Amino acid sequence: MAASYPKGFSYVKGTFQTFRSAISSTATFKGGNPVAYSYGRTLVEAASNSTQIVGIALHDAANSIYAGSCLVQRLFPDTVFATIVQTGVSASALSAGEVYGIEKSGNHLRIDPDSRTTPMVVIVPRDDGSTIDSTDSSVWVMFLGQVIGPFTSSTSTTLGV
Repeated sequence: MAASYPKGFSYVKGTFQTFRSAISSTATFKGGNPVAYSYGRTLVEAASNSTQIVGIALHDAANSIYAGSCLVQRLFPDTVFATIVQTGVSASALSAGEVYGIEKSGNHLRIDPDSRTTPMVVIVPRDDGSTIDSTDSSVWVMFLGQVIGPFTSSTSTTLGV
């Protein structure tokens, strides 16, 4: 029986490591959403045009278990996440190896099959070789090395001053 995944990005397999980081005073992200650093080096929700994704928030900014900070799952090139696809996308359009951007839907982020101009994730096959689970419309993805940062990256990066 296949797992049913919640909205946002859920850990499936691969390297799993967490760290704690300060939250922006204006942050409203939900657990399971990709997060990035603001210029003040505090966590904010990633956007469809973010150039560096720090990781996945493990709880909501508003009710963090640590006052003023959040546990974040670091991104690694081998970490696989499950996420929900928007309704109305045919399974044949979601092939392993295809790259997509992300979009906001309600309070959560997900892959955006309509956007390939700023790719952030690549679809990977499930253990059984399938691409999408039709029961919950989930796909497995990995974040592209070009957006993983600043702690693990395919390029050298520094935070702005």
